[in-house]
Amino acid sequence: MTIALDSEVVASRFAPLEQACYYTIQRNGERWTVRVPLADLNKHKGPNHRQLRRVHVGTALQAAMRGQPDPHRGTKDDPHSPASTQDFANLKSGEWYRNPADGKLYQKP
Repeated sequence: MTIALDSEVVASRFAPLEQACYYTIQRNGERWTVRVPLADLNKHKGPNHRQLRRVHVGTALQAAMRGQPDPHRGTKDDPHSPASTQDFANLKSGEWYRNPADGKLYQKP
C-alpha cells in the first residue's frame, strides 16, 4: 500500500516533553494516528536522511492502518469545535461540540 504523505497526512505535531512526533493519516473517512519517537527518526543519517525519515513515518502509518482507526470525534471526551455555521450544520445529531462563543459543551439535537 502506497501512502502519499504530502496529501494523506492531515495532521502532525511535535510533542517536546515526549520527544516524539505524532502523524495522522486519513483514508476512506477513517483516521489513524501514530507516535514516532525522535530518537527513531534521528537514527537516519547521511545524504538521503530526509527520504529515510519519510519512509520510516510511512512504514509506521502503514502498520497503524492494519489496526483499528482512531475513534470518531464528536464524543463527550473528544468534542467537535465547529468554526462556522457550515461546520455546525455538518455535525450529526447526538454528536458533542464545544460552542466557540461560550466555550461550553453541548450535544446536537
